[in-house]
Amino acid sequence: MNIDYRPGSFTVVDSSGREAAFDGDQYKWEITDGMLIVNAITTEGHFAAYIASDESDVLIARTSDGTTVGYSLVHHRPSTDPDVAAVVVETPSSELSKMYVLPDHHSRGRTEPPAQLLMRAAIETARDRGSVLVWLGVNQENVRAQRFYTKMGFERAGVKTFDLNGSIEHDFILTRRL
Repeated sequence: MNIDYRPGSFTVVDSSGREAAFDGDQYKWEITDGMLIVNAITTEGHFAAYIASDESDVLIARTSDGTTVGYSLVHHRPSTDPDVAAVVVETPSSELSKMYVLPDHHSRGRTEPPAQLLMRAAIETARDRGSVLVWLGVNQENVRAQRFYTKMGFERAGVKTFDLNGSIEHDFILTRRL
């Protein structure tokens, strides 16, 4: 498994990101217009901007034959969300904004699970950028993701509340000191 930092290509990420994002939050898509939301956040334009930004890193997990199986998006800037700012007081910090791996590449039976490799790379990227803490938001109903993040050293620090297309959501804020 290879992890690419700041890849030159974002079209493949876009396609894989949509599929993986849809699977990652599948429990929610029956309630909200999930595919519309996923399409709005995983367009080529968004990824081109993230790749070009000095404040963000896009990391791509690829198999040995070059097939994209997942990605993560890490932002290195202070949060403007008041709920996050109230609990993420150590600076500088980085936000793990997106973390998706295709379902058939999850950890089951793998010696080097892509999700763990991708998470370690995202944490190392934050550390290399000088961050002392990484934070993320995870839906309170997504128990599987919460288990993974806990396994990777994250702890619950608070809750952030936001409007997602008319639905009030409450995500746990998880943090990990570096």
